[in-house]
Amino acid sequence: AEVQTLSELESRGLCHGCPDGKCLLPYSLVMMVRVTLSGGIEMSCTDLIEQWPTIQDEFTQTVVDCVESMKETYEPGKPFNLTSCPTGFWPSVVDEEFGADNKVVRYTSSYFPTGKPYDYVDEIYEVVDKLDRASGDVVLGAYETTDEDFINIYVDSLLNKDMALAMAS
Repeated sequence: AEVQTLSELESRGLCHGCPDGKCLLPYSLVMMVRVTLSGGIEMSCTDLIEQWPTIQDEFTQTVVDCVESMKETYEPGKPFNLTSCPTGFWPSVVDEEFGADNKVVRYTSSYFPTGKPYDYVDEIYEVVDKLDRASGDVVLGAYETTDEDFINIYVDSLLNKDMALAMAS
């Protein structure tokens, strides 16, 4: 799903990162796996899926150790201690139940770098329904900005429709 979404954003010029017009990879569990595997950045999704079993146990344990370390050292108002974490890790790539007692990620977040805040919010909102959400059998994707702009745009559009109907009646 990430590759297809990345391709859609690139084709519309709605991301930033590389001077050749390509987007930076999204920060995600998939990116972390790609970085872990030799040649993983360039791998196709099919190759990545084939290689996953070769690192699954070690990678999962690394993320578990990272999360457990964060839980032990967390102090409100202070930056996260990510020193024991794999490259690209951010706390929201795993859910709050993930850790030593539960090694299954129920939901995760992927962050697509799209430039400065608000550079492309309206443009991305216009194509959000075309972005890949996966099959829905195992993964179901949803999109939003870090500031929840999409829901605000949607609510504003409904309010405008309501106001038009109210004025017409």
